[in-house]
Amino acid sequence: MMRGTFDRQRERKITANSLIGIIAIALTVSSCSNAAKTTESASDKAQAAESEKASASGSEMIMIFDGTDNKVSEPETANLENLFKSTIYPAAKKYWESDDASLEFEVDPESEHSIEGVAEGSFTESGKKQKAVLYRFSETGHGFCTNGIVVMEGDNVVAHYAYQGGADYSLTSIPDINKNGKNELAIEGGSTNQGETESSINIVELSSGGVKSFGSTTTASDNEGSLDEKKVNEAYQIFAKSSGEPEYFAKKVDLLAKDKASDASQPEPIKLEESEIEFALVK
Repeated sequence: MMRGTFDRQRERKITANSLIGIIAIALTVSSCSNAAKTTESASDKAQAAESEKASASGSEMIMIFDGTDNKVSEPETANLENLFKSTIYPAAKKYWESDDASLEFEVDPESEHSIEGVAEGSFTESGKKQKAVLYRFSETGHGFCTNGIVVMEGDNVVAHYAYQGGADYSLTSIPDINKNGKNELAIEGGSTNQGETESSINIVELSSGGVKSFGSTTTASDNEGSLDEKKVNEAYQIFAKSSGEPEYFAKKVDLLAKDKASDASQPEPIKLEESEIEFALVK
């Protein structure tokens, strides 16, 4: 009788110990699981923070120019045209006739001045509401012109630059790619020779002291006016990624492709060509 009671107590003790062991194991597993979840959560948060940091630093790729878009800068108002006739063109004339100009070609006095493009942004100083205006002063030869860029705040001219270059015809404001608070500009120009046309942009940044060029790249080309049997019509979308010095990418689009397969291609890294254009301050 006493032995049976002892055995039953022993069984209860073993059972209790087993339950304690099972509970301990369960708690250990739960603790490990929670630790893993905590670690995973911390990792996720770190990745999210890194992603936000990359986004905030501007390291994401952004399109800065679309060569497939045929739209050019809108023509300006008569008000601006009057200001140019009374103030800007006379200042440009004085510069181009001076010894500082070092003209490669003679300025045609009969050539008509024209406003070619307008862009809005902060160009010479961060936070300023400004307007940049591209104008052509004179055509000096086939595809060669004397040009200028004026930066305005309201009706006030805050900067004026002159340069010899191609037949530039459009101006595009670019998001701040080097993260200094100012918009860059894409000056677009092009020429046609023997039925072949090519367009390009020169990416520049303006300041009160002058113009910095990041370089130039082709934005479109075609041979549709040539005698070549195989026709080509290509355009490029230009992208930039800012991580210290900006990196540049181009996506080629075949405008003659019927299946538009090239639209699905990814941008490829490019190096901008060094621009030979020299800008001068007009005072």
